[in-house]
Amino acid sequence: MHPTLIRVAQFTIITAFVVVIGVLLLYVTHFGRADFGSDDAVLNMLAESIAQQKTLFPSGWVSNNGDLMVPSGALVLAPLLSWFSNSFALHAVAGVLAIALMLLSFFAFLKSARLPIPIVLLATAVLATGPSRLLAIMLFLQTTYVWLAAGFFISVTLIWRRFCARETGQWPGTAGLISLATIVFMLSFANPGRAVVMLLLPLYVFDRALVLHLPRSDAGLRKFVGMVGLNDASVLVGLALPFLVASISYMFVFHLGIVETTHNASKLYWDGLGSLRKHAEVFLRGWLPSLGGGPEFIAAPGPLERWLGHIRILFAAWLTWVALAEVMRLRQNRNPLRTALVLAWLAALIPTLTLFIVFAPLAIDSSTMRYFTLPLLMLLAMAAIRVASAGESWKVFAPAAGILMSSFLIAVSSVRFIPAATNPEMRFLQTRSSHAIRLAELLVQEKLHWGYATWWNAGAATVLSAGATRVSPIYESEQGLVPFSTMIHRRWYKPSSWTGETFLVLSRGEATQDKLSSLGVLLGAANRTINSDEFTIFVYDWNIASGFSCDQSTLTLAPDESNHARGNILSASLERKNPMNADDVASVLIRNRGTQVLAGQGVAPIALAFTWIRGAESHSATSSVEIPLPCAIFPGETRSTQIKLPEAPSGASKLRVALMQQFPDGRRELSGASLEVPFLVGLSPEIFGAGFDRSAGED
Repeated sequence: MHPTLIRVAQFTIITAFVVVIGVLLLYVTHFGRADFGSDDAVLNMLAESIAQQKTLFPSGWVSNNGDLMVPSGALVLAPLLSWFSNSFALHAVAGVLAIALMLLSFFAFLKSARLPIPIVLLATAVLATGPSRLLAIMLFLQTTYVWLAAGFFISVTLIWRRFCARETGQWPGTAGLISLATIVFMLSFANPGRAVVMLLLPLYVFDRALVLHLPRSDAGLRKFVGMVGLNDASVLVGLALPFLVASISYMFVFHLGIVETTHNASKLYWDGLGSLRKHAEVFLRGWLPSLGGGPEFIAAPGPLERWLGHIRILFAAWLTWVALAEVMRLRQNRNPLRTALVLAWLAALIPTLTLFIVFAPLAIDSSTMRYFTLPLLMLLAMAAIRVASAGESWKVFAPAAGILMSSFLIAVSSVRFIPAATNPEMRFLQTRSSHAIRLAELLVQEKLHWGYATWWNAGAATVLSAGATRVSPIYESEQGLVPFSTMIHRRWYKPSSWTGETFLVLSRGEATQDKLSSLGVLLGAANRTINSDEFTIFVYDWNIASGFSCDQSTLTLAPDESNHARGNILSASLERKNPMNADDVASVLIRNRGTQVLAGQGVAPIALAFTWIRGAESHSATSSVEIPLPCAIFPGETRSTQIKLPEAPSGASKLRVALMQQFPDGRRELSGASLEVPFLVGLSPEIFGAGFDRSAGED
């Protein structure tokens, strides 16, 4: 091989390595704003809760699928909130940390395998391209999946070094073993169930596969004990003990109520034989795109993307062939590291694939290929080792292949992460806009500071506004608007957390006529409405969390005249929820204008009294019902309460609503706290809200 060609290849490979990592850094610190979503914003919101409470597990935070998010980039962001706003720029710090952790761990493993430096650099550069957009987002923007993947590569490096020391008759030392145990403990403590499948089993298989290459003189039971690792420090101290301690600690923090969670994807269930084919199709359709073989949706159509698309598919297909070829030649393999890595890859792939296909709800769409992050990244390491093991006849092509591969990686990285790479109308550093960015800008422009929206509009807008507005996630259920159940802090939904103007955001597809009608019944008329091409924003002069969040507290009023509660009903309306039955729902807007908490329990509880009236005279009552106030209303707060009422009696023309307080010597109606509503089922609350609003002049 010509020395000049070798030097050119080395320079090109180093250049590609630097450029691709540089582009990835630009993505997580700048271009990634357009891809930033509410899943990514969880890191910032958790960091905020940690910083406010100064504790690792903030009270009121609800995690998802049993994940404690320890370790997490949130632990890095939390102390920085003392100096910086909770923004995308702050989130980028976690992204940069994820890049450093992932690339260094992968590089260190390949380097410990004694691969040639050019191959190590190229393989690491492939990883720095994603190797697909999905994995790039999961690893470096959301950062959720970087911990198990980086932990695996650091751990197998430590196990490999222990094996090399034992193979040469040296004492492997304890530092590596302690480091391994620490990593296994931390990652297992985050979620033991996930760690078993995605970390512990692959590490165990890797370790045992290496041990099989060591000479042994044992036989019978002693041989079996040695093979499974029952007398091996790597298994007992490095894997089993830390996992056991982590699992006990994990159950302990849940048992004591220190943390709470909801189960969604982790709540696996059998969905019938028909689901097997559907789940398998999701996997097969998503495999090549997860390795970079799919289209780049930000790339403008043109010759560059067309040619790159073909090459990316070929590269993804080659990686798939590497996986199959490595498995098929396992018996002929004499390289212990290569054998151990292939077996560990199978141990990481097969259990995950089995769960993915057999059970719901894992296989949803191509985005759920994120569960295969570790096997996909291990495949890159297997490909690097295979290339390094190529015969002498192939090495003559190495310099030219290195130059071509370097050029390919620079092109792929640029097209994947830089919008201007295929769009000449954009400046180099110009970013794309996005749904979340435009929402954040609109909220800041309208000077709206506290509100609610569905999941994908909530957290992302909060962080992209740099904390100028807080948008908490909600969803619609049969009961109305409900706080989102996971990755939230319960404090966000307490009416006392914010006093004053609040808003509700609906995207274009969410603002259906039925939903607008039900919102009118639930919340009454908005003070103003902001319309754009993408959003409808309803602005209210009170915290609408009181319309969908309940914080019941004990009312501790003494039963005497001096401590009577004070409150009034601002508006009331009726809506028939189901035309097939006679049940009506009364929506009552109540203001607490006293100094005592209004609640439906305690010494002197408050109830809503509903009385049906026949004819024009208020004393012509036909029947009545009293229902304890379902949610506490704190002093100064306004809360919307929905009460399901039985069928109105025949001849009823009005419904009288009043606030009643129960004392030991009897019950009394709160002064000025009653309202009569014409009994017209389905009449819009806007009519009542205007006509019966008695807030003006209240003290």
